[in-house]
Amino acid sequence: MPDFATEHEICTKTFELSSQFLTPKLFTPKTMDENLFRPFWYSYRTWKDGVVALRHELIQTARHWEKLGLQGQCPYPLPTPEELADHEAEYRLFEAAQNLKRDLSSLLNTASDGWVPPEGWEATRLAHKELFNGMLQAVLENSDVDADEPVKDEKTLRSIWPFDLDLWK
Repeated sequence: MPDFATEHEICTKTFELSSQFLTPKLFTPKTMDENLFRPFWYSYRTWKDGVVALRHELIQTARHWEKLGLQGQCPYPLPTPEELADHEAEYRLFEAAQNLKRDLSSLLNTASDGWVPPEGWEATRLAHKELFNGMLQAVLENSDVDADEPVKDEKTLRSIWPFDLDLWK
């Protein structure tokens, strides 16, 4: 789905209808069960996103193997309960990092890689510093940490922070 078609519901519906009638050969696979394609969503991005997202999609495929109508035994075995618990914690942290990057890019009005036009650098640098310090303070003061909360300390927050903190000092 192109970016322009995800910005508004009317754009999404228009794109889907147009695709259905103007490019039926491309539209037909889109109507298939998306779980068939899930392993491919992150397979080409493991160098950037890490293996956690790909592993998550492989686990989901293994869980739905028979429902997807696939023959034989899934070549990717389901993890043990302990391995699954570890993976779920890692996946929550991955999701938190992705959400943080998206939200910070939006709040700071930067590109997803942190690029800022030179004329906006100083204001963005100050806002970035303020956001990091505010989030760090919230993490450090949060005494009622939920067991499912992936960010529980400064080290974890720094590990998922999407932009180079040294550049923003």
